[in-house]
Amino acid sequence: MTQGKCKPDRVWSIEGQHEVVFKQTWAAYLKSFGYDLDDFSFSDIEGGKKFVSGKAKNALPKVSDASAVSAAPKFTERTQKTFEANQGKALTYEGTYDVKAKAPSKEVYSHLAKFKPAELHQAFWASLRNDSPDNNMLRFVRARKFKLNAIVDMAAKCLEWKVKEYPVDKWTMDGDLEIYDSKKHPEIIKAFEMEKAYFRGVDRDGGPIVVIRVKKHFGSDCPEKDFERFICLIIEWVRIALKDYELGNDGANILFDMNGFSLKNADLSAVKFLAKAFEANYPESLSAIWIHKAPWIFNAVWKIIKGWLDPVVASKVHFTKNADDLAKFADKKFIPKDLGGNDDYKPEYIKPTKENAGTLPKDEKFEQLWKDRQELTYTFIETTLAWIKAKSAKESTELLDLKIQLGAELAKNYLELDPYISEDSKMSELKISESLEVKISESLELKMSESLKIKDIFVFLRSESLKIKDPLHFLEMIFTFLR
Repeated sequence: MTQGKCKPDRVWSIEGQHEVVFKQTWAAYLKSFGYDLDDFSFSDIEGGKKFVSGKAKNALPKVSDASAVSAAPKFTERTQKTFEANQGKALTYEGTYDVKAKAPSKEVYSHLAKFKPAELHQAFWASLRNDSPDNNMLRFVRARKFKLNAIVDMAAKCLEWKVKEYPVDKWTMDGDLEIYDSKKHPEIIKAFEMEKAYFRGVDRDGGPIVVIRVKKHFGSDCPEKDFERFICLIIEWVRIALKDYELGNDGANILFDMNGFSLKNADLSAVKFLAKAFEANYPESLSAIWIHKAPWIFNAVWKIIKGWLDPVVASKVHFTKNADDLAKFADKKFIPKDLGGNDDYKPEYIKPTKENAGTLPKDEKFEQLWKDRQELTYTFIETTLAWIKAKSAKESTELLDLKIQLGAELAKNYLELDPYISEDSKMSELKISESLEVKISESLELKMSESLKIKDIFVFLRSESLKIKDPLHFLEMIFTFLR
């Protein structure tokens, strides 16, 4: 699997004043939630003088198989009760919130005064997938260029957006099985069936690629709100393909195939929503956008679109004309054959059913995984509080190292929980399968075109005869054996 680069200002590479701002951000939120930062006033937090920074290793972490829980600070009763009070009756693994829950804090940070802290708390912990809580928070820190109040405000608006406007965590848990079964959104199912967007391959840093066939989309195909749900599902699914704690690949790529584009395909509302999503609600989640073979009539459309883009997002847009242009960003084995690459994969949407996409029954293993997740979460918060309060660079460094390990354990725990909580569709399985197909192919010294297509393997493994709910894990074990 492609090993990414150690990028700056991630949890394993942050230090100095940037780490101080990172501590300020966590402190502003945790104190507003009611956690034990009683020795810090909000003036102390905003001033930043009571915080120390450590020394970063500036290398991707070597995550231990042994848990860091026993080495980390033992979580207190207050930490557990504060977490439970903020969560109320919210079910994180169902993507539901409890809007009546209240944070046990006496006061909140000034820039959080117009928000409900408990809702922000629920949305943050529900939003975690295969990622580190620290790196998730750092996306906002980097996006607002280490300006504390702008960071706090941006993160709060994003989390509130998930609670009150776009319930993306519930949509993610429901997947497309709920959409298919309810028959309430036939246009979304049609978008899946047409393969308007699919996941395939990785860039040269290991970041996943989403291919969008623009000619297949017309704005009149789907109600605006429904297509926005489709977009959110694509983004949420691709997030699980990001293994930042393991590979450093914390950004996805979008390949817009403009072959056959006409003005009828120019759905400006959808593009505007996508631009807003990556700027405000999924910051620092995009590596690049490749607009491939755009015809001259797209120039007028691009002038409109560019005006909507945040400068950072706009800087990631690249216009490509041929396969050699694309090959600067991704190996040709991941470039579709009809675009001049070597990949002859043809996406095919598979109807989701309870058998091939339903969740596993909540058994003893689920109960243990959920218990482990609660312990990891409480321990992560307790360790974060200790890291904020650290008096020396050495202490801060040691605690941050523990946070890195705990964050990785939370990410791995999510992947084990996924079969129990997420209505996995064939599309969501494909989001993390391409790199595995490459690994199997290379292990057996096969070319991509000669190997079994991964979706066919998934269908077989989850068939009535075998009923293997988590084929990805099954195949990973096979690959480990082959290696």
